[in-house]
Amino acid sequence: MSRLWPRSMTGQLVAILLLALVLAQLATFAILQGERQSTVEAIGREQVLERAAALARLLDETTEPVERRRALRAFSTRRLRFWLADEAVVEEQGEGPAVRLARKLADLLEGEGEHEVLTAMGEIGRQPHGMPRWHRQLHDAGVEPRQPTDPGLLVAIRVGPESWLNAAMLLPPERPAFGLAPLVALVAAALAVSLAAVLGLRRLTRPLAALAAAADAVGRGEPVELPADRGPVEIRRTATAFNRMQARIGRAMAERTRLLAAVSHDLRTPITTLRLRAEMVDDPELQERMLATLDEMQALTEAGLLLARGTSAEEPTVAVDLGALVESLAADQADLGAAVTVEPQESGRIVLRCRPLALKRALRNLVENAVRYGGSARLALAGDGQRVTLTIDDDGPGLPEDLLERVFDPFVRGEASRSPETGGAGLGLAIARTILRAHGGDVALANRKGGGLRATVTLPTGGDDI
Repeated sequence: MSRLWPRSMTGQLVAILLLALVLAQLATFAILQGERQSTVEAIGREQVLERAAALARLLDETTEPVERRRALRAFSTRRLRFWLADEAVVEEQGEGPAVRLARKLADLLEGEGEHEVLTAMGEIGRQPHGMPRWHRQLHDAGVEPRQPTDPGLLVAIRVGPESWLNAAMLLPPERPAFGLAPLVALVAAALAVSLAAVLGLRRLTRPLAALAAAADAVGRGEPVELPADRGPVEIRRTATAFNRMQARIGRAMAERTRLLAAVSHDLRTPITTLRLRAEMVDDPELQERMLATLDEMQALTEAGLLLARGTSAEEPTVAVDLGALVESLAADQADLGAAVTVEPQESGRIVLRCRPLALKRALRNLVENAVRYGGSARLALAGDGQRVTLTIDDDGPGLPEDLLERVFDPFVRGEASRSPETGGAGLGLAIARTILRAHGGDVALANRKGGGLRATVTLPTGGDDI
């Protein structure tokens, strides 16, 4: 059932409106059908009583058999039959509504002589065991219900010492509530509601779509400002709050980057001073240890500056061919003697809005990491129209499970030594993840079943995945 439910806000609201409309129409049809049936039965009963009273008065004044037969034929209709018999079609007075009908008929006949009146209501086509005389009379009078349960009214009026005026009225059968006309009305109402809902909701949801696109662009590092003077008041407030939030985040990120760059830059001077003083130490062993510590501090300072530059959003965002960018990266590494290959791309051309230099720096860090620890790197690119996935496989020893996530923290390395020649400063993966997340994507590491490590990069292509 959930698969049939629309995913968009417009679709869900239209479905809710249609469901409410159908339920309301069903209730309306049921009520109207009941009222219609009651009205038809009331009119039918009134018709029988008035015709029966008029015919009884006419028969009182007419004694000729021929004239009586003519009167009976004249007062009879297709669903109403009058006939004379020596027995009443009603064996005994009915109960409930039949009693009220008998009283009304007696009132209509008041002043026209003494008339005994009997009435009965119900399913006049029902045939009890033995076929009673009233059913035989109906059959002889030509009153044949279509169904045994057809509703009707039976009336018997004494018009002589041994003569009864009998009447049988077949009420129209109950029609189905959902005929062609109600169905056409329901479809027309549903189309009108759907059209009005779609037109109205499009106008209301268009700012939400713009908000989603703006949030996606901000996730890629693009500065976006939503117009705060369009749409309902709630949408305007949302756009204003979004613009303020974006400005605050931008200021916080810029301040953090400036602080990190300033600290790393200012550390250069005291490190250089300490290096000069270490050169004047007479003890060679102590001097070597001090210089090694200063070299490590210098490497950390340079790494901090690199991290600050890597997270900076000053580079403009442009649309690039991601496949060409990956091929260029692999070619650069191959020129340096690294064993980097790119598998043939099965999907079509993938265009991605990004900061190309920053993104290339992030991917280069991942590729160099694979080459450093695995000896080679194999790149595979795939996209589905909404997200693009780049996998980087190597044949190295992999990583312990508890380090697969921790190595993305700054200054955490999978290699135990602190030597720059063997493991760097431990900022490559941190910089790569920071840049990718600034583009709305991410990177994750996993050990491959056949050995080696796989880095999986995911990036949004700007498709509507909401």
